[in-house]
Amino acid sequence: MLSARTVLAVLIVGLLSGASGVAATGQSDQDQEQEPPNLGRVKAAVRAFYGDRVDADGRHHASADSAWGRQVAREVARARSYLAERLAAGVPHPAVVLEVEDTAELSYPLRADRDFAVDRHAVHEAVATGTLPAIEPTRDLVMWARERGVRVFFVAALPEETRTGALAGLRAHGFPEPDGFFTFPGAEVPSYLRCAARCTPLEYKTGTRAHLEERGHTILLNLGSQQVDLTGGHAERGVKLPNPMFFVP
Repeated sequence: MLSARTVLAVLIVGLLSGASGVAATGQSDQDQEQEPPNLGRVKAAVRAFYGDRVDADGRHHASADSAWGRQVAREVARARSYLAERLAAGVPHPAVVLEVEDTAELSYPLRADRDFAVDRHAVHEAVATGTLPAIEPTRDLVMWARERGVRVFFVAALPEETRTGALAGLRAHGFPEPDGFFTFPGAEVPSYLRCAARCTPLEYKTGTRAHLEERGHTILLNLGSQQVDLTGGHAERGVKLPNPMFFVP
């Protein structure tokens, strides 16, 4: 039979557990009702992150000497070191995969000029007309890799109609001719992708990398600015470049 002291202890523990549960629930409710960050301040923080400068025509530009520029340089340097190590080990059929938007080319000027109110069509048009600037560390990495026999594949979240203009823009920026340029599938889904009626970004990107592996390529690096660019495997190392401007689920 339990002593009075033991019974009291059990009751106290039960009461405290219930109280903590109520407190946790109350805290959760408070978190849901908490006012989100002020949009104006968030935009100002994004501009500061990119080292925003405005030219004489009122156009916005990012600075290489900024938090964004330093993070890009650091991530690309790490990627190059890994690539050099794997090439020295004699890995067969080496390849790199990368995105275009905010990986090879920067959409910040376009977005900042429009106070970050930019739809996908405007970005696609900018890519197709070659008006987005190159992200130079990425370009230099791709050139370095190509000079050492690495295959280069773009797996871009772009519609097929942007292909010609996008490739022309990349050439103008000094990128080497890629070994493949994949675009987001529309109504006709390639047979190597296992999607329903329409692919999600994750299905498209993961499935395309798997397709490249099935063709014998060893994907050493996979570069992107969204987590969905890197999720799903089929690459030895993912390289996440900073991008606080938008989110792709």
